[in-house]
Amino acid sequence: MKAEIMGQAAFITGAAGGIGRALALALASRGVQVTVLDLKTAMGKETVRLVEEQHATISYKPTSPSAIFIHCDVTKPDELAAAFARHHEVFGRLDIFINNAGIGGGEPFYDGADWRKVIDVNLVAVIEGTSKAIQAMKDQGGLILNVASASSIVPTPYLPVYSASKAGVAMFTRSIAHIGMGIRVKTICAEVQRNWLMEPIKGI
Repeated sequence: MKAEIMGQAAFITGAAGGIGRALALALASRGVQVTVLDLKTAMGKETVRLVEEQHATISYKPTSPSAIFIHCDVTKPDELAAAFARHHEVFGRLDIFINNAGIGGGEPFYDGADWRKVIDVNLVAVIEGTSKAIQAMKDQGGLILNVASASSIVPTPYLPVYSASKAGVAMFTRSIAHIGMGIRVKTICAEVQRNWLMEPIKGI
């Protein structure tokens, strides 16, 4: 990331911990203001506090606030729309949107597990969020980053639905990579991260 992102505003789903928090802090270290979106309120507010701390250590001082937390279920379009509206109300611009929210699903899909929820969070919400971000960025451009997984490339026997959902994210992103309007659409395929999300998953 380069210095010219100073003063920009980012919106990150699933930013209460793990990769989402790491991305929030990396952006904050470069002078970016951040909307932290998650269902975990305490952890989300801690990310906001850490962003504020990060801003205090750099020479460039973004306008207040450094960051805000929004409690939101990304699978509910009305909640996601309200979150986008709140972000714009506070920061007045959207330069970077990161679809990071995701779940693994710990039980076999054939044993009655709610595998549709994995698809809803990991893929449907990514498409919904990307759509809203494009609408917000279409006049001035920006960056959309969709977090996929190494499981989108390599079959994952203990997480087949997760693997399928992340493969969908990767191919969706590749398919709109040249959407134009000054909007860059990228994906990263992260490997396994040891965090609270991995606790229910067997086989790793």
